[in-house]
This record gives sequence, structure tokens and C-alpha cells, in this order.
Amino acid sequence: MIPSRTATTTNYRFRAISAMRVLAFVLIIAGLACGAACSSEEGGDKGRFVVDPERSSPGVTPAVAHASETPQSVPSPALALSTSQSGNSTLVDVMKQAANSASDSPGSGKLYLQMSEEEKYDFIEQRARHVSRMIGSGTYEFSRQSIGYIKEYVDAYARRVGNRSRAMWAEDLNQVFARGQQYAPIIIRSFNGKRIPPAIGLYLVAIETEYTNFKQENQAGAAGLFQFIPSTAEAYGVHPGERTNVDKMARAAAHYIADRIAEFGTDPMSVALCIAGYNRNPDSVRNDLQSVMNSSNKERSFWTLVTNSNKLDKWFQGENIKYVPKYFAAAIVGETPWAFGLNMKQALSTCTGPCGGPDSRMAVKP
Repeated sequence: MIPSRTATTTNYRFRAISAMRVLAFVLIIAGLACGAACSSEEGGDKGRFVVDPERSSPGVTPAVAHASETPQSVPSPALALSTSQSGNSTLVDVMKQAANSASDSPGSGKLYLQMSEEEKYDFIEQRARHVSRMIGSGTYEFSRQSIGYIKEYVDAYARRVGNRSRAMWAEDLNQVFARGQQYAPIIIRSFNGKRIPPAIGLYLVAIETEYTNFKQENQAGAAGLFQFIPSTAEAYGVHPGERTNVDKMARAAAHYIADRIAEFGTDPMSVALCIAGYNRNPDSVRNDLQSVMNSSNKERSFWTLVTNSNKLDKWFQGENIKYVPKYFAAAIVGETPWAFGLNMKQALSTCTGPCGGPDSRMAVKP
């Protein structure tokens, strides 16, 4: 049957409208795909996070100073995260993820130093992602460049296992982590008390003091296991003369990190900025970000600072640039001791009670 002209016109109009709708839908999908691809390629380091949309990072606000840079003034501690319902919810999610990530088991029997270079890169990438899940709300996808920075320190740590040295910063890692096992229950308890992932505190101490509770102040005026300067200790309720009191200082350090997370955020790279701020005045970290972030460097992360370190001051280039890679390296070793041939038979984050045996108790230095 031949359709009438009216029916034919209506049919043509219907087909045209349908075609336009399909074309519009295709353009929208293509735009979204392009946006995702572009966003993954932009930013200094080209790493990225995988996070829940509900776990957005709070903005950065002024911070107090810590040991490695002498502050002009130290304000009172920021409002604790426990006073914020949304902060509570986010940190509960982080703590659940940290607990799930901490339960780990040995992989293959191959030691790190027996691996090929490519196997080492693959191992570090896998373990760095594991650490990112332990400290933040999501998983960070590390670039090859970032893994290379971390690998430098993993290699150095691996060569220290069983060297029998007692020299500071070159000591046999068996002795270092024997001390760590003794302090771990206190650190874990204190950080859990503030709803902060304990792995943050465990490995900050590893790179600050290698689990040595220093009585004497260093050149910056820092002392104790956590290396607080007097003004920061007082701001967090500890008399400067009690900075070697590990119980008090573990609680103070957990409070300090809680305040930094309230400023920088809970995703893994925001937490990495908090870690950088433990070594460098957090205000300086904020200024560093402002100096390098632009249309070409959109990722707000420590690795963006590393990639653009030539634009930053000599303090960052000489000291701070090493801090976060060294933190991840220490955490990789401490969470997979079997891969490095350590005497420690369990991940440090699982030492919630006495562990390590009598030799490790003897290893603890005053």
C-alpha cells in the first residue's frame, strides 16, 4: 500500500527526530570518554586515584608547623575530626579499608633481591597500591616515574637486611624492625583512637628515627621517637621535657596527623601531602602546590611537586622530595617482611600486642 502524503511526511519527521536524538546521545558519550581520557593524561605525574565520589577531599586550610621547619608561630590544634559528622563517616570508611588492606599474606617465595628489574618494578607498584589503600580512601595508580622514586629507597633498604651494621641510618633492618615491633602496639592503639590509619604513624616513625627514641634534640630542636619540636609538642598537650614519653607522643602525633588530614583530605595522595607536611611546614606544602598547579599540572598530589621540583626551593629539592618515596619504601618493607628476608614474620601493622621475641626487646634503645 502506498502511504498518503500526510503519513509520509509524519514518518519522515519521526525518523529525523529519532536520528537527531541518537546523534546527540553519541556525542554526549564521546564527550564523556574524551574527558576521562584527557583527565587521566593531564597532571604532573600522570598518576591517578580510584576513589568513591562520596569521599571528596576537603579544601586545604592553614596548618601548624612541625619539626623540620621552625615555625614563626604555632597556633592551637585544629578542631578534631571527631567533631565533624561527615569527617567521621569518611574516616570510618578509610579505617575499614585500612583494616582490610592490612590483612595480607606472603606471595611467592622469591626474595626481592632475587627479582629481575622488571619484576621489582611490578612488585613495588603492587605493594605501593596496597599501601595507598592502607592510608587513604581509595587506591592510587602510580606512574612508572613515581615507582622509580620509591624503588631507589626500597633497593637501599633491601641491601641493609642482614648487614649486621649498627650505624645509624645504615643499621641492619632486622634490628630496626625489632624495635618497631615493640613500639607498634602503642602507635597502633593511639592512631586507632583518633580514627587515623595506623600505617601512617608506623612508617612516619620509621623514616624519622628508625624507631629510636632520641633524648637529645637535633639541630632543628626535635627530639623523641616522633621528632616533635618543643612548640609543636606544647600545642598538642605534651611538655617538651616529655617528648620521649612514647605513649603521650603517640597520641599527640595521631592528633597532629588528624588535623593535617582535616586540612588536606583523605584520599591517598592528600594523605601523602600530610606526610610531606610532617617533614616540611604544611604551609610550605600548600605554597608549593600553588606554585606548580596550573592547566598543565592539575593533579593535586605530592608527585606533581616532584615532577616540578625545579620550580621549588632548595629545601624541597634537597630534603622533602625524598620523604614520601622513602615513606612508601619503608611501608612496603614493613608490610611484606618475608619478601626481604627479614626475621620479622608478620606485617608490622598486625603487631597489636607483644611480638618479636626476646631479641627484639633487647634491641629497643632508650
